[in-house]
Amino acid sequence: MFKRFNPQGLIDRAQHLLQNAHAPFSQYRAVAVIRLDDGQVFCGVTVDNAAFVHGYEALEAALGAMIAQSGWAQKAALPVITDIVFLVDAPSPQLPAPQGMSVLSLFAALRARLHLATATQGLHKTILVARALQPLGAPVLDRDAFLKLSAQRLQEPHKITDPAMAKLLNVRWQAFCPVSEYAVGAVIETTQGNVYYGCNLELGNNRALHAEGVAIAQMVTAEGPAARIRCVVILTKGKVGFPCGGCRQNIQEFATPETEVIGYNLDGQMCHALHRDLLPGSFGHEDIDSARVG
Repeated sequence: MFKRFNPQGLIDRAQHLLQNAHAPFSQYRAVAVIRLDDGQVFCGVTVDNAAFVHGYEALEAALGAMIAQSGWAQKAALPVITDIVFLVDAPSPQLPAPQGMSVLSLFAALRARLHLATATQGLHKTILVARALQPLGAPVLDRDAFLKLSAQRLQEPHKITDPAMAKLLNVRWQAFCPVSEYAVGAVIETTQGNVYYGCNLELGNNRALHAEGVAIAQMVTAEGPAARIRCVVILTKGKVGFPCGGCRQNIQEFATPETEVIGYNLDGQMCHALHRDLLPGSFGHEDIDSARVG
């Protein structure tokens, strides 16, 4: 059993980040803060999307940050979560969305705790993650087989020598993709010159967090909804690719007319486009505003 842990520091961090949540459509602002058994902490906020409403829910955003940043692949050990704070801007606390709770079961320690809090009242109650997961069931994963596959990924030959791309390669190594085995790394540079990394995280229940979306969620968590994307770079193995349709819509939420999208592969091949050319006739805030009643 873990030593008793006071979540107040994580709650304070969540309170501070709540202002960065991007929820113009759902009006559901939330923050998730994850603590691992080694003391590492990862955060995520709600990130709405004009087409999908919830682009990423807060717990999903935090889990994406954990996978991309914890360095689990080099350690050959999946992250172990001991505590999660889930703070909402609502009168009463609520559980995170089922998708995030489902993937949480892959990483939660046996006695992991979920601390539910509100913006006005602070900590409301603490429950065991296992109890919250009982109605949902858990994805089945052969951890040993997946860790073997991830170790093989670290040995893949490549022709990447540029230091910036080498860091992106390192992030791609962290991809958690037991379903497709298609690892993707992404990095976003904002118009302010800041960079945020992401890799894909497959939940095993017909839901996946894509690398571009994980990077976007980290950008919004750090800077808030006013952040804008200057450039998105993705790294894959095999055919050089651009973001999928859903990721193009996620990028659109924070794009400018000059946002660039660049695809690389392990052989050093590249493709380049402006985002506006990848998503012509895009759907956004103005479409929703034009159709509102009144």
